[in-house]
Amino acid sequence: MRFTLGLTALIIAGMLTMFQEETFASEIPQPFQKLASLLAMPPSENWDEFRHSFISHWGRKPGQERWQMKEVGLSPSRKEQVLQVLNELGMTSSWAPKETQYDYAILPGATVPSMKARLDWLAKQWQNGTRFKQIVVLTGQRPLTPEIDHISEVMAGLLPENSSLPTTFTGSNAPMHETEAARLLLYYYPYPQGMERVPVKFVDSPRCWQGGHWSRCHTATTVKDWLEYSPKPGAMLVISSQPSAHYQDSVFRREMPKGFAVETSTASLTQGYPMAVLLDAVATWLRTSDEPPELQGQ
Repeated sequence: MRFTLGLTALIIAGMLTMFQEETFASEIPQPFQKLASLLAMPPSENWDEFRHSFISHWGRKPGQERWQMKEVGLSPSRKEQVLQVLNELGMTSSWAPKETQYDYAILPGATVPSMKARLDWLAKQWQNGTRFKQIVVLTGQRPLTPEIDHISEVMAGLLPENSSLPTTFTGSNAPMHETEAARLLLYYYPYPQGMERVPVKFVDSPRCWQGGHWSRCHTATTVKDWLEYSPKPGAMLVISSQPSAHYQDSVFRREMPKGFAVETSTASLTQGYPMAVLLDAVATWLRTSDEPPELQGQ
């Protein structure tokens, strides 16, 4: 009889533990609840419902780029409140490297100004004493958009004062896509002393025809393409930029095999980002995981 009662109590305790874990996993973290309230979103019963609702409301449509999104109409005070929540989520602050030695410094592709900003941040870490054995540039064949990429202006800013712009930046010789722009950027960049000797590897991911349109690669695609080269496991410093650091950190942690230690570093958010882009960054982050993200600070 005692054995039966003990077994019953054990089963009940196990069921309660499972129920508590399931309930906890479905909870919506407080910052996301505040964000939903500020954006006047319909209430959600659990994390899964919230996640799908947020992505549906604020995420980009297939084939759409961030700069093609319509602006979100929020009052200045409401916008400021949303920015405060994004700061709570760690999407506006800088993340400094925790170590000083890495095997890889990873530069994910982006628009040309963003790639330049990421390279600036990496160079700053080198000046602060951070070292890495190789720079890996993960880019793809996204066609450049003149009004977004500003390739001539960015490249001109790298040259000494009063220098003329090389013909490789303009006209028919101008780079056609992100990888070509990245190659020029890293070739002409004024590295701090010693960093110019670090070997650089480019991973060039092609576009694919998908759903009736050309689809460019995303971070996960470039990571998988890099892994095709069988890099040796080691410590990685992923250089991102806000508000995308959480998303890229999540993708690298999901995709990298055992033996790779992933750390992400980013400068703080620059001024002038449209609210639509900021909210899309949250949606993109939420796409990477079915579970509520851990919100401990970087």
